[in-house]
Amino acid sequence: MLPLKSTGEELNRNERKLYKSTQKYFFKNKVDKWSVPQYYKYEERKGGKKLQVNVRKEIFEMHLDHQLQNGAFTATKYLKLKNESKVAQLSPPVQQKDLIIAGRSPNNYINGSDYIRKDLPDQTKNLLRLEMEKDISTSDEAGFIYMFTIVNSQNKSKQYFKIGRGKDVEKRLKQWEKKCSYNANLLEKFKCKYTHRVERLIHLELSNIKVSLPPCSGCKEIHKEWFDGGLISNTKGSGLKAIKKVIQNWITFCDQVYGPA
Repeated sequence: MLPLKSTGEELNRNERKLYKSTQKYFFKNKVDKWSVPQYYKYEERKGGKKLQVNVRKEIFEMHLDHQLQNGAFTATKYLKLKNESKVAQLSPPVQQKDLIIAGRSPNNYINGSDYIRKDLPDQTKNLLRLEMEKDISTSDEAGFIYMFTIVNSQNKSKQYFKIGRGKDVEKRLKQWEKKCSYNANLLEKFKCKYTHRVERLIHLELSNIKVSLPPCSGCKEIHKEWFDGGLISNTKGSGLKAIKKVIQNWITFCDQVYGPA
């Protein structure tokens, strides 16, 4: 399924063609060879010169986001390519006063430091700012952000949390219990107007406490987006309280910028 443009519109025929040829560029070349000038030379040979520069840049950005989520490169490489492409450059107010144009609307200036923790790594802060400046996709939907836990069977002192999104949380957890070999303990669910955006912001902030679990003994798949509460509990309170605060923070951000659910 092809992604939507930042305006929420679908790609037209020529844009779809360029998107697919760009995909071949990413697979054809090694990560350390990816660069914006090289990409432009490649896509011009594929007929991309006919499209406006802003369209070509946006398609390049779509692939960058996809590759980052798949772990193809580090956040450092991602930010370098983002800045080269000038697709989502931080505006001067962001650099000077930490003001962010949320949702790319001049009426939505907010103070980034109200939502971004000071103790986060600089790369994480930059990734959060870039995400906050994006428009909400028309495919985003209302529902719940949920948090549940399992206890590590090898080390019962460790508690892992999963944060996800869905419309029917209880049904989702029953599917987990039926398909997998552990019982999920639902800790809390939060009503949310834009679950896709909020989940993405939460996962970005918690990326430094993300854990890789072995394949599930029940479904044999590798479950992603698990977080170690013990690695964040050295702030204030337990890991549960700290992660809950992160969830509530980003729901509050979306409520302020786009209106409550």
